[in-house]
Amino acid sequence: MKRVSYTAIGDSLTAGYGAPSGRGFVPIVASMVGHRIKQTVTIYDYGVNGATSSDMLHGLRTNSLLRAHIGESQLLTITSGGNDLIEAAKSYIWNESRWPLNRALVTIKHNIAQMLQIIQSIKGKDSYQLILLELYDLAPDMAEVGRYIQAYNAILHGFSSRHIRIAPIYRAFQHRERYLLSGDGVHPNEAGYRVMADAVYETIQFPIVRTHRTRK
Repeated sequence: MKRVSYTAIGDSLTAGYGAPSGRGFVPIVASMVGHRIKQTVTIYDYGVNGATSSDMLHGLRTNSLLRAHIGESQLLTITSGGNDLIEAAKSYIWNESRWPLNRALVTIKHNIAQMLQIIQSIKGKDSYQLILLELYDLAPDMAEVGRYIQAYNAILHGFSSRHIRIAPIYRAFQHRERYLLSGDGVHPNEAGYRVMADAVYETIQFPIVRTHRTRK
């Protein structure tokens, strides 16, 4: 059986910020998949605290090791856009201007589209699954910001394709944020990361590794 590798690209959510070591969603997903396919899944975690979508795009363009790991991975996940929207929301709060939020959505959409093109060019005809994670409501008490979170998630769904699937994180967290977020009110707690992992796992289509029959 071909060895399964998993490359996780993203921000502090991918890094598992705020969770005990090994309890972020990435290692939990790898463990769940490994249990399902009865083999150890190799993890390449490229989660960077504070990374924006522009930072991730730059990494995909310049980090040769990341590109090599993408090349050998059958499973990939991306968490992106949260830091872009958080910075834009700060401007909205101080200046009551929606312009930074609108601009952030445009930037995020462009950057994710570019990232997906790069990944597709690396993978070529290889079989793979890429899971894009929705954002949960980062500001449940601010309806205006919440609308932009939903607009961001709608952008993600626009990228859905044969290789790309969307994990329904928003619905999984909805009306449960107070129980699933850590003390900073932004990052998930251990229970929140478990909910994220469950949503990702349920989005994965098995078998992950698909064999192609040759015609005789």
